Amino acid sequence: MLGIIGMVVSVAMIYYASRIMKCMDNKEKRISYLLLPATKLEKFFSRALFVTVGTVLMILVALLALELTHYLLLPLFDLPTVYSQPMLVEVFSMKWAHASVDATGESVYSWWLMQLLVWIFCLWNHSLFILGGSFWYKHPFLKTIGACLAVTILGGILFASSVDSGIWSFLIRRVDENYPHSPQTVNGLLTIISVVFLLFTVFNWWLSYRCLLVRKLFKTKKLWRL
Repeated sequence: MLGIIGMVVSVAMIYYASRIMKCMDNKEKRISYLLLPATKLEKFFSRALFVTVGTVLMILVALLALELTHYLLLPLFDLPTVYSQPMLVEVFSMKWAHASVDATGESVYSWWLMQLLVWIFCLWNHSLFILGGSFWYKHPFLKTIGACLAVTILGGILFASSVDSGIWSFLIRRVDENYPHSPQTVNGLLTIISVVFLLFTVFNWWLSYRCLLVRKLFKTKKLWRL
């Protein structure tokens, strides 16, 4: 059940993120929005709040309604005690990463660093749909998914080619020779990856704002902006 809730929440977040510029999907809305008495930064910030904080509040209300429905229907069914536990407590106590230990019982990496990496990766994924929604006027959700799939397939082909060339084997050997297998090494790698994805997230938000800066009241149609 928690897995289904997590999947629905994730889809809802990225779907509404892709609708950040829903107010620009036709000429009338675009004219009304761009002529508002506010700076473009204020306009972008208001839309960003709407699709982030607004979506979170909507999800919280939906979860509260789900919890209320759960308690109202619970007396009608003879279910084990485990089903009488509050779902909201389980939802907010979900762990997106789990600790890992080696054969000696020593932690392989810092649990909070792994948890941080998962959250930053989610923010980066969310920022991709913010960028897609800022770039495409119509059907931004589907177009962003299509673009991500295309990039993933291309990246997989390039990765397979690099594996065949032996580049990764060489890099792995160099890492094994120069860096010991220790929690400190793994934590350093997790920190670097987290910083990289955080920078990508900030870059995606900046590009989204730049898309608004170059918006015009009247635009010429282009195939990739339909």
